[in-house]
Parts: sequence; structure tokens; C-alpha cells
Amino acid sequence: MNKNRLKIFSTLLVMSFLVISCSEKEEGVLSEEKMVDVLKEIHLSDALLNDKRIFDRSIPDSALSYYSFVWVKHQVSFADFKKSLAYYTENPLVFENIYDSVLSELIYMRDSIRENDQVELVKAGYKMNLWSQKVEWSVPKDGAINTIRYKITTNNHGVYTLSANVRMFENDSSVNQKMTIVAYYEDETFDANSDYSLKKDGEWHKLVAKIRTNENKKLNRIAGWVLDHSKLNGSKHADVRELKLIYSSK
Repeated sequence: MNKNRLKIFSTLLVMSFLVISCSEKEEGVLSEEKMVDVLKEIHLSDALLNDKRIFDRSIPDSALSYYSFVWVKHQVSFADFKKSLAYYTENPLVFENIYDSVLSELIYMRDSIRENDQVELVKAGYKMNLWSQKVEWSVPKDGAINTIRYKITTNNHGVYTLSANVRMFENDSSVNQKMTIVAYYEDETFDANSDYSLKKDGEWHKLVAKIRTNENKKLNRIAGWVLDHSKLNGSKHADVRELKLIYSSK
């Protein structure tokens, strides 16, 4: 078995612990062609996780969030994938043919992209969630004046979208509360955008701050504040959940 195939099978071996063995092809088992497409996408998701560390090396070693994209893209459920994986692992000759096809397609993709392959994958339509801090916060528990500041060092141009569900209470003392995202450039200039729609009513609100970087300048970093304000007269009182910082080249 060559090194490429060995590496591919290692991912599958980990996933196989999630399935329950079955020997007969049941309803819901994916076709061989569909399995090739899904397995290829899983390995691309693993590659994107590694590429994501180009933006932030503190990101944990987990691809679970990326696999959900695979199920949606190919319109299959995780349950059907588990059932299919169990079936094909019980039929090794068929499974070997499936993985020969997966390997062939991955090799073709590898040979057809340029040296900067992580950028090429993004250009093909992939998006990456760059948020590496915890996704749920409660202020003042997590700090009475905590603005939830973030910074991603990167020179990759594109669209960066910060989003979260935020609940702010009446006794929050911040003035002009907002969510802010800033693109800083090497020439010490910057572009910024803020979402001012947050209300102090104790209700959940979806906030989105988006920025497209200026490709005529050299990008240095993306940074900002989830609970930004222009003035603070005391302490904050807010809850935050489902934090994301999505990068897209398009």
C-alpha cells in the first residue's frame, strides 16, 4: 500500500469507530459513486483544517465542524453515511475500488492546482471559520468590561464576516454598543465596519459585521471587538453565543 493510500485510510479508520457494522445493504446506503464524492470531500475538509492554521495556529485539531458542510453539500445525512461506511467496510473488494477512485480524484486535484494550494481550494468555493476562541460568553462573568477582542494575523484578501447572537440587558452601561471588524494594512491604514443594531432589551439579536479587504494594499491582520462601544460608564451585561468569523475569497 503506497503512502498516499495509507494516509487516506488513516482518516477512514478513525471514522470507522463511529459506525455499527452491518452486512446487508439497507435502504439509505449510498451508491458507490456518491461514496466517492463524499469521501473525497471529507479529505478535502481535513486539508482545509490544516490550511486554516495558516491564519491561526492556535486552532484545535478537529474537523467535525467541517464535515457538516459535506453532508449539506451532497444532501446526505450523517446517519446514512455511517450506515454506508459500515456496509462497504464489510465488502472490502468494493470498498477498495471506491477508495481507488477517491485516491485518483485527489491526485488529479493535487496535480492540477498551483503551489499555493490552500488559496486555490478557497477560490474553488470553500469558506473557513477562523474563530478560535470560545463561542459562548457571559459578561460580567467573563470580565466586567470585556469587549471580546480578537485578532487574526493574515495577508489573505477577501471577505471577512463576524457574526454572533447577542443578548444585552438594560443595566449594561456601554454607550453606542456595536460589533466591529477592522482590516489593518501594512501602511498603517485600516478599513472598519460595525453593526449598531444591538438593543438593551434582554432579547437575542443576530449581529453581523462584514468587511472586504482592499486588494491594492498589503493586508496585515483582521481584528476587532464583539462587544464594542464608544464609552463605558460602568460594567457590561450581555450574553454572546454562536460566534463565527468566516473568511471567503469571494
